Amino acid sequence: MEAGQKTGRRWYLYVLSMIPFLAGLAVCVLLGVRVWQGLVQFDKSLLRVVVPGEKAVALPNSGDYTIFHEHKTIVDGIVYSSSEDSISGLSCTMKDSRTGENVPLRPSSSNMNYSFGSTEGRSLFDFSLGGAGVFRLSCLFPGAESGGAKTVLAIGQGFGREIFNTISFVFMIIAIFVISFGASAAAIVYLIVKKPKV
Repeated sequence: MEAGQKTGRRWYLYVLSMIPFLAGLAVCVLLGVRVWQGLVQFDKSLLRVVVPGEKAVALPNSGDYTIFHEHKTIVDGIVYSSSEDSISGLSCTMKDSRTGENVPLRPSSSNMNYSFGSTEGRSLFDFSLGGAGVFRLSCLFPGAESGGAKTVLAIGQGFGREIFNTISFVFMIIAIFVISFGASAAAIVYLIVKKPKV
């Protein structure tokens, strides 16, 4: 009877030893959901315009922005697909609709790329705003004047921060998984080595 009770207790300890792993797995899932939500939110925050042409864009915040070339995307139910170098010779200008002042567009300081489902893009220009407003974005590229190819530019803010957060969360997920798995594995090994004497 005493041996049976010890055996039952040991199975109970084996189950308890799995708690660190299960808890770590739950935290990993929550962090994974946070990463996915952040990327989805960034995708939704992008303001997309079809070029060539001039478009009015309402930008709600001050700070740094990036203009991306979305060479694969869907806008208003229309699929746009082109090669990344299809806009060779692209020229863009941006002006404040209220004051008429130019907003300097700089070549993107980093080569940022993203892919969300059927959407793919890469950074082209950076610019900074002192405040919110409506701006006129005018873009042309060779051959576009004839009414031929069109492509999509996306304007977004905080992409670098979101990428940094994503990388940080991925490392956290890996670390938590390894630590929790190691803790559970160590507990199980300890229980196997320390078998009760019959």
